[in-house]
Amino acid sequence: MAIARHVVKVNGVRRTVEADGDMPLLWALRDHLNLTGSKYGCGAGLCGACTVHVDGRATRSCQVRLADTAKKTITTIEGLSKDGTHPLQKAWIEYDVPQCGYCQAGHLMQAADLLQRVKAPSDADIDEAFRGLVCRCGTQPRIKKAVLAVAKAGGRNEPARSEHDRPPPFSRRDRGGRRRVAGRAACRRRQRENAQTGQAGACSCAGSTQRARRLDPDQPRQHDRDRHSASGNGARRFDLADDAAGR
Repeated sequence: MAIARHVVKVNGVRRTVEADGDMPLLWALRDHLNLTGSKYGCGAGLCGACTVHVDGRATRSCQVRLADTAKKTITTIEGLSKDGTHPLQKAWIEYDVPQCGYCQAGHLMQAADLLQRVKAPSDADIDEAFRGLVCRCGTQPRIKKAVLAVAKAGGRNEPARSEHDRPPPFSRRDRGGRRRVAGRAACRRRQRENAQTGQAGACSCAGSTQRARRLDPDQPRQHDRDRHSASGNGARRFDLADDAAGR
């Protein structure tokens, strides 16, 4: 292993890395430059979690040698925008794309590359562009909606969307098996952090007592007698519909 000094241009700034030239670009970014938005997924270029732009094209950084990046321009998720206001990042939040968030930095960089090359991509174009990326949470349908919305808006910071596109609230079950629906504002705050920094993590409010009131307002409320158990301690019991309504 031969340690050498390498000068790389990352997010518009020339940085110096002292490392073995055979080191994958991914580890130079994460371990030496502290740009941790790009994630390690497979190490074989098969999942896309480590995707960055090299000379403007989406590239799997785990498959690029540090020594091969001389005189090339590298953009990571941190350089997509300074304050997280890139149209794609805003669309990712608006369409509630992330779930665990681990792979989303790679998907955002792939989407940015696609829209640079194809201004009005079709469904087939998106499927082809994302063929080499993996999301085990199954967010691909929301990714496609977000990309199409940004393309339809012409790259503006406010992607067009209609009310029927709004996804259902993010829900989980608590320890008692009861369904809890997280507050939408808190979910979006966590998703905004994921979109801006590529950090992984489930919604921080998923287990909180905040619940979104998302049921049909015309739906009748449950009777009080259905909201209490028949046990001696009189503890409250929520059924699924009542709990989802936030009561």
